[in-house]
Amino acid sequence: MAISLFPLNEGETLESNFSRYACYMNLKSTSSLWRRLFGHQCRSGTRLPCGISNLVLQTRDYWGLKADQIIEMATEFNYIAMMVSPEIRARMRETMRNPREAGALRLAFPFKSRCDVGVRYCDACLSDWRRAGVAPYLKISHQLPGSYYCEIHLRLLKAGSFSPVSTALMEITAAEEKAIKKISIDNAQQLASGSNRERAHYVRLVHDAGYITPDGRLRSTELIRDWLAFFGPAYCRLTAIHESKILWWWKFVSTDSIKLTFPHPFIFLAADVLFEAHGKFAGPHLPTRSQSMPAANQPTMPECSGLLHRDSDSFGAATRVRRSGRWIVKCTCGISYKTSPDASVCGERMVPYAYGDRYREHLHGLLAAGCTRLGAAREIGIGESTAANWIRAKVFARMPEKARAKKISRSEIEALRRKWQKLVRDAPPDRRISSAYLAGTTIWNALAFHDHAWLMGFNHAHRSPNRSRVPPKNNPCENDIVRLHEIRDEQLRVEPPVRISGSGILRAADLREAVRSNKKWSSLLQELAESRSAYFERVLEWLGRVAPSDRPRNIAEFATLTHLSWHALTGQQRTRVRGCFRVR
Repeated sequence: MAISLFPLNEGETLESNFSRYACYMNLKSTSSLWRRLFGHQCRSGTRLPCGISNLVLQTRDYWGLKADQIIEMATEFNYIAMMVSPEIRARMRETMRNPREAGALRLAFPFKSRCDVGVRYCDACLSDWRRAGVAPYLKISHQLPGSYYCEIHLRLLKAGSFSPVSTALMEITAAEEKAIKKISIDNAQQLASGSNRERAHYVRLVHDAGYITPDGRLRSTELIRDWLAFFGPAYCRLTAIHESKILWWWKFVSTDSIKLTFPHPFIFLAADVLFEAHGKFAGPHLPTRSQSMPAANQPTMPECSGLLHRDSDSFGAATRVRRSGRWIVKCTCGISYKTSPDASVCGERMVPYAYGDRYREHLHGLLAAGCTRLGAAREIGIGESTAANWIRAKVFARMPEKARAKKISRSEIEALRRKWQKLVRDAPPDRRISSAYLAGTTIWNALAFHDHAWLMGFNHAHRSPNRSRVPPKNNPCENDIVRLHEIRDEQLRVEPPVRISGSGILRAADLREAVRSNKKWSSLLQELAESRSAYFERVLEWLGRVAPSDRPRNIAEFATLTHLSWHALTGQQRTRVRGCFRVR
């Protein structure tokens, strides 16, 4: 026998429609209703349920909708299927039409650490419905990940009191609010249209925005910095946008190394909003940065110390090396500097490591005027060995290929190669090329002059492994320790409680995971991190302070709210948690 459900409103969730019927019929829950409507045991609130064909039969006299219409109008199918192929879409539809034992289409998404639990609604929509005589209901578009504003009224959505959404977005900047509203609008449009995106589309966006180097590498530091600054720390925490997720996104769209059938669309829609805003500005990167970003992202640079520096010269944007944490900045006079990872002492530890054409040309001009090599080097502020390398490079560049080959015979070159190979093999594995150079500088110079291509290729193939992963030499200073403790104290005040971890502290401090290679950094992070038992006690203490009407009702809500696995709790802990559940 068909079930006389209420008419399905535009954009209404299935759970909302079933709940209205259950309330009218004085049913205690919708569990049995879901089972009858879908023809199998199906959990209440399932967003992609199976057995839609059975639902069509049960509602044919009241809804009059086909299975595909229900899939597109009353589920998140159009949203979830944004990045999947047409073949996978067809399989998803077929799976949702027919009942199955599992009860739902099981999708495995990475990075499930979102904090936006609970349902959301718009008070302006409620007012419109009351005036029109429409019963209030929950909209699918308001429940999508990252949608915190109504796409129609552009007002902040209301949420349950145990959700951090309402309070976390109260102090965002105007630019951040505009970006978050745009994501809410795009989420709703994707839900309505069901359009499909290709990976190549996002590769083009990144390339056009200037985040690709001439040799094809991603400017990951700039992309991560601009992405996090564009949306702001509050929104990134709610939606779990962090460095690892951004790098995962780029790896997914740029390579075939990640085999994932159902990539979650939120991170891709966020990328669309970011690069759409980027396209409205000139320059290689976003021109503004959120005022709420940590001060460590904005190091203060002193004046350039270059002897050929002019008043019209200035520093470019400082970029951060992900592995070492050091800052790199280039002055338009031609000098590139490496600085300390600590932004507060950048000016005290700026070390030049590269010089541009202005310095090289000035050196050659001084030499042509009769100045000695040592005098010319002192004139422009470089070492004599650096000047010698520049002179050698210029002579080598001007020498024709035939003239280079006539200098020594082929057998002599082969003998030099064998000597250099032996030096590299006998050198310590951690500094092969440097040690071999110190032991055989004459051999290296001869090969660099007469057989440069072979020498560079051999050195590249036999360089020491993982040189980019050298543990940081700088131990945490007093300012670092105080700063990390302050971040920990701030995270302890977050409600609902969030477990304090070393990775979370590093992300909040804008530090890289590479610092864990340093023993003192690792010990400090272990000291600040919170154990599972301590976090559990803090959660129970918080639940005791929350009003009974705002507490979680069941195990599922408790696990979603606290990210604690129910199976990992002891019997005594489970008993204590059940005592904190909301009494119906």
